[in-house]
Amino acid sequence: TSTMSLLNGLAIQHSSDYESLIPYVVHILGMLVLKKACAREYLYYRTPSPWLQIKLLKFLQFFPNAISTEPNGAKKKNGAAPNNKAYVSQLT
Repeated sequence: TSTMSLLNGLAIQHSSDYESLIPYVVHILGMLVLKKACAREYLYYRTPSPWLQIKLLKFLQFFPNAISTEPNGAKKKNGAAPNNKAYVSQLT
């Protein structure tokens, strides 16, 4: 969590320099939330590392335009709804 505090502080000042970390942050968040993968001492009322989850979400708030309509940044041509299963499979 201390590293995320540092990254959050740096991302406030120079967000474009830290945009490449978004996939890693999403992956860590997915591991915590979806797979509940963390050491037992970091569980708080069966929630895996809630403080780290909050800091990861705060980091993602600095990049509101980072969400693409398709996995891997591709845009949907026909305007149909994106396949949400592809997003979940990328996290797991």
